[in-house]
Amino acid sequence: MKKDYTTKDITASSTSSIEEALHKAVKQIEVGEITTEPTKELSSRVKVLLAKKKNLQRRNRQHIPKKLR
Repeated sequence: MKKDYTTKDITASSTSSIEEALHKAVKQIEVGEITTEPTKELSSRVKVLLAKKKNLQRRNRQHIPKKLR
């Protein structure tokens, strides 16, 4: 069962070519052609909104319907 795998610039169609593609990717990272993107810092406004959302979800989960009380 052969499947074609494609990434940004590496194409592989079997296990051996997948291994070759992996070696190419490792070489590209070592050389520095591919750089990892730095993680974006969340703004304080977004952090507050996420905290509010999480607390609201927790509050809703704690609610028990009258029939089940």
